[in-house]
Amino acid sequence: MTAPTPPAAVTTTTGVGDLAVAAADGTRSTARWLASALGAIPSLAVLAALVRAPGDGGFDPASLIGGVTLAAIGALVGVLGFAAVLVPLSLETTDLSRMDLSRIPGQPFRAAAELASRLEASRAGANDAEGQILVAHARAQEAEHQRTAAESTLVGAEQASEAKPRDKALTEAVREARISAAEKRVAAASATARLTSLQFSLAQWSEQVRRAELVQRDAFLLHAADVVRRRFFIARILACFSVALVAAGVLLLATAPEPKPKDSAPILLTLTLNDAGRRALGCDVDTITAVRTGGTDAAPTVITVPVPGCPSRVLTFPVTTPTPLGRASVVPAPKAS
Repeated sequence: MTAPTPPAAVTTTTGVGDLAVAAADGTRSTARWLASALGAIPSLAVLAALVRAPGDGGFDPASLIGGVTLAAIGALVGVLGFAAVLVPLSLETTDLSRMDLSRIPGQPFRAAAELASRLEASRAGANDAEGQILVAHARAQEAEHQRTAAESTLVGAEQASEAKPRDKALTEAVREARISAAEKRVAAASATARLTSLQFSLAQWSEQVRRAELVQRDAFLLHAADVVRRRFFIARILACFSVALVAAGVLLLATAPEPKPKDSAPILLTLTLNDAGRRALGCDVDTITAVRTGGTDAAPTVITVPVPGCPSRVLTFPVTTPTPLGRASVVPAPKAS
């Protein structure tokens, strides 16, 4: 049985695969940096909104909740988009089915199916050669044993013939031993040559397998780089939406703080007291001057100006039902001269 002949040599370089690995690593590093940035920006915006400026009176709940929600969703979209770039790839041979292998220089394949067929044939050839080598090795050993035995028989026959040179039977035995030894030498040499040929064939098949696997490795690396690049492209699109959501959230957060109401200037009032008002103040006067500090027009909060027999008091002075204390009128401001 003859060994199958290996196909023409496949040559390839690994430079393309190494460049693909470097490109994918660079893309992932960029994605990692962008994901960190997108995660930090909303946090800073929320922190800036929560640290109220002096004079702020609180937050508008709708703006605060809406701003935080939009900023959080925006950050989540961006981070998840770039996180997908960092996810390890799980590739199989079927993933190369649509790949154009002409992108890998120095090799004859154009489609993944051609590469898979060649790789399968090379592996089958190597396996077949290994099996034949086992058989040929056993036969070579057996032939060598037979040659050694024939050589020993020849030596013994020659020694016996030399002792009895006129013995025709011994002379004939020497002739037959020489013929047998020659045949065994030829058989042993043939078996050794057969073994050497099969070993050379196995080396060729193994080299074809190695080179085809290098092409396949480069194909996997290129495909992986393509997948990372596509994921990064999608992540950049998601990042645009993320930035828009974060910006909307920041705008809402910027409007969330509510300023404190401005303190109104004190207003000078003249209080006209009724009986309930005089009892509330503990004064027996009809009118008294007071300073309004707050409250409403229907029930202003006032501080009365002390007069003899009527000390200063702070109270709410209702002027309408249910229990008015009197009337309150604003003292006109003096006109500038």
